[in-house]
Amino acid sequence: MTMKEISQKIRHERKIKGLTQEELAKRTGLSKRIVAYYERESNNDFFDKLWKITDALGLPLSEFIQEPKRKITKHKDVDFSKVDTKTLLRIKQILQFTPQERSAVYKTIDGVIAQKQKHSSKRMAHRTN
Repeated sequence: MTMKEISQKIRHERKIKGLTQEELAKRTGLSKRIVAYYERESNNDFFDKLWKITDALGLPLSEFIQEPKRKITKHKDVDFSKVDTKTLLRIKQILQFTPQERSAVYKTIDGVIAQKQKHSSKRMAHRTN
């Protein structure tokens, strides 16, 4: 993948997720300027050259570029790193609610969860009989 293709993919994925450059910058801890830099086709052909080097060595580029280890936030059995974008956007919206509005949302969610658990319990009890 060339730098131009990487730039196009970054821009494309950001837009699909409904994010502005500023929102993506906040999520990454980078500046908006850096995000914009990586989105536009630049003279930075680092990856093109690296690919040529790794190809000449007969090794895949992945041997040289690995995803950094991330601190995964977990709560009991929940791995929050696997939460989908739609859910994260909803949470972001909920966090902008007043405390009373958030409380109402949480009560609704708690009610749905309780119903699901009750329904699951009945199915389990029915299976054991």
